[in-house]
Amino acid sequence: MSGLKKNVAYNFVYQILILFLPLVTAPYLSRVIGADGVGTYSFSYSIALYFTYFTLLGLSKYGNRIIAEKQNDREGISAAFSEIYSMQLLCFAVSAVAYAVYIAFLAEDKTAALIQGVFVISAVLDINWFFFGKELFKLTVVRNTIVKIATAACVFIFVRDADDVYKYILIMALGYFVSQLCLWPFLKKYVDFKIPKIKDVVKHIKPN
Repeated sequence: MSGLKKNVAYNFVYQILILFLPLVTAPYLSRVIGADGVGTYSFSYSIALYFTYFTLLGLSKYGNRIIAEKQNDREGISAAFSEIYSMQLLCFAVSAVAYAVYIAFLAEDKTAALIQGVFVISAVLDINWFFFGKELFKLTVVRNTIVKIATAACVFIFVRDADDVYKYILIMALGYFVSQLCLWPFLKKYVDFKIPKIKDVVKHIKPN
């Protein structure tokens, strides 16, 4: 099987998985934490998601494309990653401050919002764009699959009644966090991190 066909196959299997798992967990969650609990999670997640969007901006396409253009040039890839990830860090700093303000002054359920902070932090660890640019789809898909199955298992094990809604939020947030963290040990095989100049970081903001 060619590399392209393998990548398509991995992505197809993963898309089926992310469609299937909610079909398994949704009825269970509706029964044990009820509509109010599901609503608490969904609302807090939807707000936190906006802050992750600001951290990542268009990296899923822009970062992917820049890395793909360098492909086998380790020095070029190292420079590009260092610049783009520094931009990601900069965006996260702004996003984190804004989210802290949201928790302090605007959040109706501060506990849920605070727990979702783990999800917001996970965005700064998200380097999927790099591995997609390197066409290492198997690595990202296998990791995501294992973490999602483990997350679903934790939901069934630890979420037992309506009082466990915050446990559910934490399990889901940690699932995203661990999913992003798992890729970092593989990065050093492809990248030598460098401290970029400010102008080389800023130049990526507009096209991103």
